[in-house]
Amino acid sequence: MRRGRRADERPAGHRAGGRPAADDRRVGRPRAAGLHAAEEVTRLLPAASFTARTLLEVRRRGWAHSVAEREPGVASLSAPVRDGSGAVLGAVSISGPVERLGRRPSPEIIGAVLDAAAAISRAAR
Repeated sequence: MRRGRRADERPAGHRAGGRPAADDRRVGRPRAAGLHAAEEVTRLLPAASFTARTLLEVRRRGWAHSVAEREPGVASLSAPVRDGSGAVLGAVSISGPVERLGRRPSPEIIGAVLDAAAAISRAAR
């Protein structure tokens, strides 16, 4: 018995859990930060758990992190995966106990997530 649809059967922008990725706080920030149309960003912000200022900061640095946003004691770090035109396809994310990932991501973890996102981006071109 199959538990879900294959990735190629899901509507664009949906993740395995069924919710649109832009609604996912861990993946949503990098996805939203990669949107080029101002009206799309404006459309997403009323329902978002972050501000336009946070979105601009995520876009500037190229990654997002959270601590206990979805689950107490869990931290995450995400970076966008882009196609050849620069459009955001999805995101690479790592999550785990705050005790292991820390409240502020280390430069080594940030670098590893950015490198993974860049490698997938190159493969997607």
